[in-house]
Amino acid sequence: MVYKNSPLSFVELEQKVEGLLDTYTKLENPDLGCVAQAMGLWGKRVEREDRLEDAIDDWLAFPGPCLG
Repeated sequence: MVYKNSPLSFVELEQKVEGLLDTYTKLENPDLGCVAQAMGLWGKRVEREDRLEDAIDDWLAFPGPCLG
C-alpha cells in the first residue's frame, strides 16, 4: 500500500527550519493503481476515506500480487 506524501512534508519542514526554500518538495505522483494494472497486478487508487475499506477487501481477496 502506498500513501500519498506529495509535499515530502518532513523534508519541506527541515528546509524551512534552516531558512531554505522548499525546493523540489512539490511532487506529483502518477496513479500507481494504473501503473500496477499496466504491469498485470491488481491496483487501485483510493482518494476518499469512505472507499478505502472496500478497496482493502478487494485487495485482500485478489489471488495475486497487488499495489494499492
